[in-house]
Amino acid sequence: PPSYTTCFGSTVPLNGTSSGVTYTWSPAAGVSSVNSLNTSVKPSATTTYTLMATNASYSCTAKDVITITVANVSVDAGTSSTITCGNSKTLTATPTGTFVGPYTYNWSPTVALTSSTTQTTVANPQTTQMYYVTMTTANGCSATDSVKVTSTEP
Repeated sequence: PPSYTTCFGSTVPLNGTSSGVTYTWSPAAGVSSVNSLNTSVKPSATTTYTLMATNASYSCTAKDVITITVANVSVDAGTSSTITCGNSKTLTATPTGTFVGPYTYNWSPTVALTSSTTQTTVANPQTTQMYYVTMTTANGCSATDSVKVTSTEP
């Protein structure tokens, strides 16, 4: 059956194609309009939805299903560390959830970073700096983590 992957808290459109007269989505929990051909759902766990389309005039029914996978999106910015002023520290954002990429990355602030939009960057701060990385999936789901780089005198 067709499938779609989303993150927790996202609303997913459910769009059927049918020449039925009446429609019923099941399970009904979380479906915004159970008796509409096109509706939406906000699942809290992976769920398989079934659309039953009925044309009572001709005693016909059709059924279709879609599985919506709710995946965990999380990122690990690494372990905080101390460097001697003038040295650098490689920072890597590691996806740790069940969501499959592709991902985009955004590091902030950009102070003393070699790149702010790559998975791995190099930090060379002159003073202690807290860096935040936000990882975003192609579906628009995101997660943020932080790492502290402490810079000390030589």
